[in-house]
Formats: sequence, C-alpha cells, structure tokens
Amino acid sequence: MARSRALVIEADDLGLSHPFNEGIRRAAAEGWLTSTCIRTNGTAVDAAFDDVLTSCPHLGLGVHLNLVEGRTMRANLPEASELCAPDGTYRLGFVQLLRAGRSPRLLAEIEADFRQQIETVLERRRPDHLNGHQHCHLAPPIFDIVCRLAKEYDVPFVRIPYERMAFAGLGYPWTGIALNTVKMAAVRTLVPRLRPIAARHGVRVNDGFVGLLYTGFMDERSIVRGLAAAPTDGIVELLVHPTADAGRRTDAYLPDTRAFTLSPYRTRELRTVTRADLAEQLRESGWELTNFATLAGWPRPSRPVPSPAQPERPRLRVVAVIDETAFYHPEYLRRLIQESEHADVVAVARVCLPRGGPLSEYLLRNARLLGLRELFTLGARQL
Repeated sequence: MARSRALVIEADDLGLSHPFNEGIRRAAAEGWLTSTCIRTNGTAVDAAFDDVLTSCPHLGLGVHLNLVEGRTMRANLPEASELCAPDGTYRLGFVQLLRAGRSPRLLAEIEADFRQQIETVLERRRPDHLNGHQHCHLAPPIFDIVCRLAKEYDVPFVRIPYERMAFAGLGYPWTGIALNTVKMAAVRTLVPRLRPIAARHGVRVNDGFVGLLYTGFMDERSIVRGLAAAPTDGIVELLVHPTADAGRRTDAYLPDTRAFTLSPYRTRELRTVTRADLAEQLRESGWELTNFATLAGWPRPSRPVPSPAQPERPRLRVVAVIDETAFYHPEYLRRLIQESEHADVVAVARVCLPRGGPLSEYLLRNARLLGLRELFTLGARQL
C-alpha cells in the first residue's frame, strides 16, 4: 500500500497512571494501537517502561511534553518562577501559555523543563516524536523551542493537531464538544505559523489529525467520519485515550485526572481500538497503520507472538446494594454490567429512607463535595 495514506494510531498519557498503562498495553497487544507518548511526571512511569513498552516493543514512543498539569520534575526551580508555584505545581494554562513570547525568562524556563522531560525518556528509550499535553506546545515561541529540541535530540516528528471539521452526529456530551470546538478554532489560527517553524528546523510534522474535536469521546463514528474529512495524502495522526483495570485501591492519580481516567468513555475507546472489524475497515479504505519510527525509517521491531490464552477467571455473582440517592444509579449500573468482565449482576437492592431521610440531609450538608448537577438534583428532590 502507498505510504501516502499513512495513519498513526496514537494514545496519549502513557505513565500517567496504572489504568492508562493497562489500557495502552491492551490496545497495542490486542488491538491496532501503533504509537503512544509518555508523561514523565505521571504516577506510573517506571511501570510504563518496564511493563508496557517491554511487552509491546513494536509500539512507537513519543514524549508528551507537559506544562499544565501536576508538578515539574526539575529538582531546582528559579526564584519567583513564572511557570511553577513554589511547590513545583504548574501554574499556567493553555491561554496563558499563548502569551509566553512576551517573557524571555518564562521561555527559558519552559526550555529547561522540556529538556528535563526529553532527557528522562532518553535514559530509557529513544523517542520518535514530541507533542504537548493539552496542546501546550502550540504557542509559536514554545513550538519553536520544541522543534529546536527535536532537532538537537534527533527526534524526527512533532505533532500539529490540525483537524478538519467533521460532525459525527448526536449522542456526545455537548459541553465537552463545545469546549473542544473552541480549542480547535484556536489551533487552526496557529497552524499557518507552525508549519514554517518546523520546516526551518528541519523537523517533520503530521499532515492531518483526528481526535481534537472529539477528544475524550472517540468511537467508531467520530473515527470514521474524522478520517473521511482528513487529508487524502501524507501522514494523519488519530488520537485516543484508552484505559483499563481502573478502580484499584492502590492506584495513584495526579490532581484533577481521576475523573477523566475513570470516565466510561475511556473503556469505550479501548473497546473501539481493539475491534478487528474496524481495523479492517480502515485498511480497506486505504489507510496503512504505522508509527512515526517506521515513517522515519528506523528499524521496526516485530509484533510479539500473543501468549497462550490464560484460563478464564471464575465469574462472580454480584448483588448490588445502592443507597436512595438516585442520580448515579443508571450510570453505575450500566458501567457495572458493561465493564465488569468477570461478574454477573444477579440482583439490585435499593435502600430507601422515609422522605429522603437523613441520607439526603447528610449529602446536602456536605454539598461542597458534590458537583452542581448533583446538588441541583438533591435540591429538587427536597423541594
């Protein structure tokens, strides 16, 4: 098949947590994931190298450069850091980083942080691409730093998330899609300035991208329709965020990442990228599934032979006992039924207290622990 229809199936956030590691491992071993990128300040980085990348040597690897979430891994911070709080927590967001060019001091600190992240990965494996968490690398002065570092460290590709609009239909959370639409519009205004920067440094970029508009909600519809709108030649990158084996008591998460990790859309994306029929549909449409290392001409490790099937675990028979606050029930039950691979829900019992009783009053007293939707639902029930 002609290389002009190259498709890189990419999963971000390797190393962020155990569920991401396991989801990416399964997507590569059991499905058609071809590439991933690692977060060096995640809670499961060592396991990502020792377990995931060791068992999936055919998987391309990039550095998921981060300036917006968690803490820097640099040991020494400058006084009055513009990038980080005194405890090392990143303090800027995407919009603030767009104005980074106004501060040479901030740009110097960003470069130092990126160097630390790239060199951390180079100690274990040579990366074949660079990109940014929440696209934090796209402000032109920051993108210039990324391309210069890519050239210096001999990393052949840098991501440009240029995506053409493709409507996948109804059924997606409208707030998430609205936010992604705004970010997509912002990215499109930057792209004409980014490609010349990459060309000046001699760094290659992808020609198209799918997974910005429906970030967090990728399924068969958004993938197929997104690819139908993508460029018909060159290199297209398709982004997913699969997770698996979530909910263990030993799992550790960075602040504000747990809800995204445990979202039912994460396991839905895993099921999507392990569907053999969808992979075959993509190949029949002319796409060659590959990664950036192969596109750069690096030696391509062979895909490991699947290990013999393990004996099936005995199935559990589950009786679910749920309290009377009803706003979580349908979602909890649906996830329990769909995602519990070794359990059968045989009965459901609901605890009801008179007139809402002390349970609802307790939750109202602890309203700060609830989201606005839940608080509104409880208030409506009380009325």
